[in-house]
Amino acid sequence: MSKVPVNFTPVSHPHQDVVCEEKNLGHRAKFFATARDNNTDFCYPFGLAVDRNDNIYIADAGNGRIQVYHQSGYYLRTIGESGRDKGELFCPRDVAVTELGKVLVADSGNHRIQVFDSSGEFVQIIGRQGISAALLGNQGSGQGVFHTPCGVALSTDEDYIIVADRGNHRVQVFTADGQFSHMFGSQGKRPGEMCEPWGVAVTPDDHIVLADNRNNRLQVFTLDGDFVRTIEGEGDFLLNGPSGVAVSNDGSYIACSDTGNNRVVVFTLMGLYVDSYTGSIGLPRGVTIDSMSRVIVADTANSHIQCLYWKA
Repeated sequence: MSKVPVNFTPVSHPHQDVVCEEKNLGHRAKFFATARDNNTDFCYPFGLAVDRNDNIYIADAGNGRIQVYHQSGYYLRTIGESGRDKGELFCPRDVAVTELGKVLVADSGNHRIQVFDSSGEFVQIIGRQGISAALLGNQGSGQGVFHTPCGVALSTDEDYIIVADRGNHRVQVFTADGQFSHMFGSQGKRPGEMCEPWGVAVTPDDHIVLADNRNNRLQVFTLDGDFVRTIEGEGDFLLNGPSGVAVSNDGSYIACSDTGNNRVVVFTLMGLYVDSYTGSIGLPRGVTIDSMSRVIVADTANSHIQCLYWKA
């Protein structure tokens, strides 16, 4: 299989005071890892997103909150706090941001999606109350009910919210105001089936790219849920437990956090292998791509964020 000659290279960064101590960086740069106070500590960061200004939103799962950073690495604010009430989060695993700055959180441990406005104030909960379970919040398998949702994304026109409903082995789709629209997928290994889906992303033509974690593959669907293709990698670059997935702004490539192999892998939209980053990284989960073509990845085991510059 041919490999397109492109590489991950270091991010040039003028504000060295916000970059953590660098050790054996090679061609990577670590950002946001040095804790100056409790607001900037991380504990198992998972999903990532960027807004229209390239501010970076981090689902700080172990701390039960969303951390927001300026693209250059400065801490900006925190959204939510650990808990089970409205506006509180328990093990959030993904985040998405609308064009106007509304923030959607996969509040995984509470089995719901929460919506916050651009200033971080609670707006609403998406997902009807399911079966009450002590210590597990409200979970269920019915229409519009979640069991450990781990991925959230928006359609191109932001008319739909797409959720990877991990514990129910399916994808659920809601309208922008949080009303259930449709769902697809069931547990299994065949094309169109899934097992513990994690991250989800949307291409410019509204194809859904899903990290089918336990089946060691990505799957591509139409917005209606029709199966399009499977992306598994090949040879030394077979996927192993992929968690996060992101699509470049122009739709030309997909970045995937290949968690079981401790690396980031890049494919074309058709599934051809392009490149990979296998530097010092532990159990990467979330991944996003900003307007500067930086591939930003949650280095979850090391509780920090890495920014990789994608250079053709």
